[in-house]
Amino acid sequence: MLTSEALWRKVPEGYLTTGIGSLPHPYIDAAIQFSFAHSIPFLPQLPARNPQEFMVNQALELLPGLTPGAAGLVDLDVPMWEANRHSLEKTLAKAFDVSETSWSAFERFEPSPSVWSCWTPFLWELSERRSPIAKIQIAGPMTCQWAIRMKDGSSADHNPVLGMQVYRLVLARAIAMCRRLRAVGAVPIIFLDEPGFYGFSSSNHRQRLALEELKLFIQTLKKEEALVGIHCCSNTEWSALLELPIDVLSIDVSLSLSFLLNEPTLLESFVLKGGRLALGVIPTGSHPLKIRAFEPRLLWQQMLETFEKTFPDRSTLVHRILTEALYTSACGLALHSVQDAEAILSHLIEVGEFERSFR
Repeated sequence: MLTSEALWRKVPEGYLTTGIGSLPHPYIDAAIQFSFAHSIPFLPQLPARNPQEFMVNQALELLPGLTPGAAGLVDLDVPMWEANRHSLEKTLAKAFDVSETSWSAFERFEPSPSVWSCWTPFLWELSERRSPIAKIQIAGPMTCQWAIRMKDGSSADHNPVLGMQVYRLVLARAIAMCRRLRAVGAVPIIFLDEPGFYGFSSSNHRQRLALEELKLFIQTLKKEEALVGIHCCSNTEWSALLELPIDVLSIDVSLSLSFLLNEPTLLESFVLKGGRLALGVIPTGSHPLKIRAFEPRLLWQQMLETFEKTFPDRSTLVHRILTEALYTSACGLALHSVQDAEAILSHLIEVGEFERSFR
């Protein structure tokens, strides 16, 4: 099994950009073209084109009784799930009981075209271009459990049987996706999208257990020779995330960097052990006109000054963080326009000029 260090050596050198995932494009070919304009192409998600492409619904495809809800949440018909959950559990058990590492063991859980419209075109493009590495993403197990709405008002993590099936289903799909990327010759970088971390509290016993389960989830994916990241676009207990065995921590710079830097010792340890940051340097919560008017030079300078306030005497560490980082928008772009997305890509390219001069 290749180590994370060996996998990083397959990543192209230099300034690296990628996307968080969701895009506003109404057409698949345009979304794919946008993705491959980045140095690390990413799997587009198009919820504006198809509401089934919101991330939680995508991650939980095949869960009996599931229907897309409002604002990216999902609704569960509990009686329907109860009546059909055993069939899904048998399929999951069959996949996890197979000791082989071929993609076919998890074939049933590969994304379907009706819920992941860009999946097959993305794979084809990776193969045609012989891309050495690609980024994919899936809603993480904690967020998936918390996002399910049931008739009694509870969430999946209060139903241990449902919670475990959600966990195993998301893991099976993540494994299937990683194995398929490896089959077309690309090293997978898989981000677990965990916005639900905004409500995480280490004082909550149930959430601490969920964090331990997430640690096992990540360790399992690393055995698939994948680089594993977590994207959290809100503030949380950053110490909990930094202690997970992840390769990448993806953050919204304007919202979260100063809070992340309140854990300087843990961050330094994370970086020195080979971890990288995915820096969402282009804010996405602004009015479209403001997004198009951003000055990348100022965004870069503000970010650099924020790092140097915490590490004033550690220029080598700051240099390592910024030259090894991935650069992204702060969050997904589904709620923006295509024009906004193009402006953000242009800003990212401009940030690269300052990153290269910093080297």
